Amino acid sequence: MWRNPLQTCKKILSAAVFGILIQAAFSQPVPPTPPKGPNGTGTMEIPGVKMPSMPQVSMPTMGSSFYTPGTSNSSNQKQNNQQTQQQTNQSQPAQQNPANLAPNIALAENNLSAADIQALAERGLFTNVSSIFGNSSNGLNSVLGQQQNTNQTALLAQILSELNSIKNQQTNLNANNSVKLKPSNEPPALLRFVINTQDFLSSCSAVYISKPESDGTFLLTGDCRTLFNGRTQSETFYIFFKANGTKEGRTVYNVTSTLSQNYTNPYTLLYRLCSIQNVTATKTGNMVSFMLNQDGIRSDVLIDIGK
Repeated sequence: MWRNPLQTCKKILSAAVFGILIQAAFSQPVPPTPPKGPNGTGTMEIPGVKMPSMPQVSMPTMGSSFYTPGTSNSSNQKQNNQQTQQQTNQSQPAQQNPANLAPNIALAENNLSAADIQALAERGLFTNVSSIFGNSSNGLNSVLGQQQNTNQTALLAQILSELNSIKNQQTNLNANNSVKLKPSNEPPALLRFVINTQDFLSSCSAVYISKPESDGTFLLTGDCRTLFNGRTQSETFYIFFKANGTKEGRTVYNVTSTLSQNYTNPYTLLYRLCSIQNVTATKTGNMVSFMLNQDGIRSDVLIDIGK
């Protein structure tokens, strides 16, 4: 009697197990949900490893105008012209009428160089400015006495004219054979010649300083060669120092300058220096100082005229 219920339970249990096995065999497994990363994107980040990112690319933008063949972009062209003009203005001063730029310059119309004057002096044809007009020690004073109305600019022009006349009377004058062409520190000597921070003394191939008069008057001249806008510029400066009394124990000079050039160029620093009028210099001991800060020119000239 008791075996029938037991067999019935076994059959029920076997059927349940068989059903479970059949269901497990034919059912689809559900994939596990991946863990979300800290950024919430579902991507796990590996510590210490940075994933590469795409570079940011800016989208091109259209210009303010289009180019049409046969036409010009006036705004861009105007801007380019303004930039070019600014660069040109930086390289040289504003264009002016040379007559207005340097009213006191009458460019020396001769080929009288500092080397020529040096060669003439070494031949014993003159020693100081007064001897240019004759052997008398009062030569310069007599010239001034005869021409009371002659200003210093005209006097310098007359000095150069006399020197040029003496040169033309000479034969076989070779300035290159002059013993003392290169600037030296032996008095009288040009020790410093700077214009707007440019050292012109190093550009001088020859410098001549006349023997001072009894009152201290003398002539300074030099041959310089520089580059201006890629072109060789040869210039000879003539600076006349005329003594004009004393002030506070120092000799005061009225300074007059002129220039000769291989081609006329009113924009060189030497030309602009020589164009300045009413210039003075002072002497302390043996040293003559000639300093300017005027009309865009800053000069520093120092001369040892000796005892």
